[in-house]
Amino acid sequence: TAFIPDSYISESREKINAYQRLSSATRMEDLTELEQEFHEDYGAVPLEVKNLFKVLELKILARQGDITALRTFVESGGIKLVVLTMGKNMKPEQIFKLLEQNPQWKITGTTLRISMQALGFQWGEGLRESLVALGKVIQQPKKS
Repeated sequence: TAFIPDSYISESREKINAYQRLSSATRMEDLTELEQEFHEDYGAVPLEVKNLFKVLELKILARQGDITALRTFVESGGIKLVVLTMGKNMKPEQIFKLLEQNPQWKITGTTLRISMQALGFQWGEGLRESLVALGKVIQQPKKS
């Protein structure tokens, strides 16, 4: 679970402000600064808040890789999937890079799908690595 528990920030107004600051983070550096500020202002960051930072990191990486939506769900038969919706600027090179990183990704129309199991035991880290692979291609300079 990813949230700010009352035991960490009990004042409602402060908690709303914290969520607003978190939602405005658009770069990894922003998250690092916020995590340091949280630690300084409220003490050791609890697991729920660390998980919140991980979720926000995935969102930033997804945006950098031209992913417009990221969702998880359980398919019939109990198979847990991660589904990414590709943005209109997704390049074939990005998909090739993703498949190099993990060939078990499946492409259907504008979606990329993979089972959580195929991402590994620490599926969140596997997803992070996949999103980093997508973003690296976008950030590479074009060949002349």
